[in-house]
Amino acid sequence: MAAERKGKRRTVRTAAAAVLLGTALAATGSLDSRLTAGDGPIAAAEAAKLGAKAPSATTQQAEPMGKSARTSASRKPVAISALSDASFLQETGIAAAWKLLRRDVTGTIAIVDTGIDLKNAALQPYLTDGVNLLDDAKPPQDDNGHGTAVAGVIVAAAEAAKGANAEAAWKMKLMPVKALDDKGEGDESHLSGGIRYAIEHGADIVVLSLGLRRDAPGMRSVIDLAESKGVLLVAATGNDAADFGERAAVQYPAAYPTVIAVAGAQARQGQINSTGGPEVDLSASWQVDTLALGGGRLAMEGTSMAAPQVAVVVAMLRAAHPDWKPAFLRETLRRTAEDIGAKGRDDATGYGLVRTDRALSAALAADWREPNGAQRSASPFPPGTEVYSAWGGSLDTDWYAVEAHEDGILSVRMQTNLFDIGPAAVKLSLYRPGAAHPIAVHGTSGGAMTWKVSKGRYYLRADGSSRSSPLPYRLTSGFKMLPDRTEPGSDRDSAYAIEPRTQTWSGTFDRKDDEDWTTVKLPQAGTVKVTVETDTTRIDPAITLQRDGQAEVRTDTNGDGLPETATMKNAPAGRYYIGVSNAAADGAPPVIGTYTVRLEYITTYADLGEPNGGPLTSASLAPGAAGILKGLISSKEDADWFRFKTAGGRYEWKLDGIPEGSTFKLAVYSKELKLLGQWSSKAKNSSLNVLQKLAAGTYYARITADRADRSAYYRFGVMNAD
Repeated sequence: MAAERKGKRRTVRTAAAAVLLGTALAATGSLDSRLTAGDGPIAAAEAAKLGAKAPSATTQQAEPMGKSARTSASRKPVAISALSDASFLQETGIAAAWKLLRRDVTGTIAIVDTGIDLKNAALQPYLTDGVNLLDDAKPPQDDNGHGTAVAGVIVAAAEAAKGANAEAAWKMKLMPVKALDDKGEGDESHLSGGIRYAIEHGADIVVLSLGLRRDAPGMRSVIDLAESKGVLLVAATGNDAADFGERAAVQYPAAYPTVIAVAGAQARQGQINSTGGPEVDLSASWQVDTLALGGGRLAMEGTSMAAPQVAVVVAMLRAAHPDWKPAFLRETLRRTAEDIGAKGRDDATGYGLVRTDRALSAALAADWREPNGAQRSASPFPPGTEVYSAWGGSLDTDWYAVEAHEDGILSVRMQTNLFDIGPAAVKLSLYRPGAAHPIAVHGTSGGAMTWKVSKGRYYLRADGSSRSSPLPYRLTSGFKMLPDRTEPGSDRDSAYAIEPRTQTWSGTFDRKDDEDWTTVKLPQAGTVKVTVETDTTRIDPAITLQRDGQAEVRTDTNGDGLPETATMKNAPAGRYYIGVSNAAADGAPPVIGTYTVRLEYITTYADLGEPNGGPLTSASLAPGAAGILKGLISSKEDADWFRFKTAGGRYEWKLDGIPEGSTFKLAVYSKELKLLGQWSSKAKNSSLNVLQKLAAGTYYARITADRADRSAYYRFGVMNAD
């Protein structure tokens, strides 16, 4: 890929690389009247939705559920205590959990977002110092509304302690980290930088109600830093499901194993707009009442609003068990979630609806997945997730069900206390269903064991023993696509040769900055049409077409998860190169997913009437349907001549099959080649019909066009109209 193309693409993509995952529904209280009308000063991303403005191809936003559910003439600020009746507090068990907590909730939650409304009296008591990463000379004041809404969810939960007359109090502070602009957009560097700032400035929990549709090395490293420092990250999965269906993939950073990925739930089931996938851990209320920028009450929806609910649960559980590591906290939330979707863990809601009351009532369970000592009782362990469990006794076996959605390389990394391993060695083995013997290990990578697998279900067996029961261990799974059939066709020189015919094939991006090139030699002129579709929003297909020795033509019109089509009409015979790449980012990382290419090679037709370039070689026409002749205009200078002999009468010249975009001209001459009339086809018309009275004799008809088109025949004839 040429450097200049990558640079141009970078400029476009970074403008909306990180986006909001929540949408305004309704507003009451101290709000500009324009907001309740649907086009007010809330987040540009949100207001665009309320104003029904179509999002650009590079934005990632959720559609609102409907019009404003409530409006109010009041313009007085609404106290945060007015949100004590918010339904999400009951649905997630937050209100009930305050009666169970005995220790104050302390520490810091960082909100990496559009900032927080620093002037909002309801929020001020909860705020601590933050940062504006877009302009360090300015405070992290929210100029969008999204970050304020996220903060309002947390503060509403904090205030619920007062209504419950709880023994404990919320003393945790909110750190505003402004990483997104007034449109709710930012880039990877600000997103990663925001997380890093939060870690380095004492945050215990980081809320990320935003996302990228792609992995990024810089973000991955800061996620690892958070885990090493004991900082727990909570992120929204995205709101793409309604638009993309099964192509919607959990966004990053929610897709990382150590980040709690939060989907949306409504009426105790998965919400249709919420993005699901194997990485989903939990779900929380999709729609909430929260605080608006400038004061007042606002109804919001989206996984943006679900994520801070889970952050509240983490904060309260952390207060109850201050010695628990992030992995313990995550496992407890999974274990105590209310199963609301398909039985067991599912991709729409994860382990279920987060339940604060259940989490605070639960004791530490080192191996809560038991009984899972056989394949039939195996616990779910999707690729891209983590398991924190324990072995007990001199010999223990745990089984996990792993679903591979594609052909590829499965990796599993195990971590445990090597000094506490019992007499039996720790061992991981992968089995096909019902198989007596394990699959051969493919290799090791980054401390993980790898296996080559096909699409389908597998069972992972984890054997171990402990000296002091139980012995905790942690498994982290990953997945990588296999190279496709065009490899190593990463450039024109190594392009994979294909036959010159219409065909379809699939491919993968199995390594960083992967490009897949094929080459075809056309034996004759024709139309080349290439269409690329993908099964995941993590791929933004781009097509490069190039004739050997000519400049390349790149097509990247649509956005993530959408198809691209490139067409080259009247392509002369010769060698051509077809390149397929992922335009999601410069140096795009490997992707779990596939793309499908359909190549259509439409060969040109031979002009059956040639030579008929003048009166002397004109083709003879006979009246009636049986006498219709086929022809084509092979060049802009081409002219097709026809002759017709009649005893006299009324006749209709019929010319149809005119190619789209072409203008045809019909001229009729006498035997002496005197022009008797000429007519042109109208725009967008594929036919031209002319009625003419002719005396006995011989006549000539001449057909020309403003452009060549060898992809289809036109048809010409003369009909008796008497």
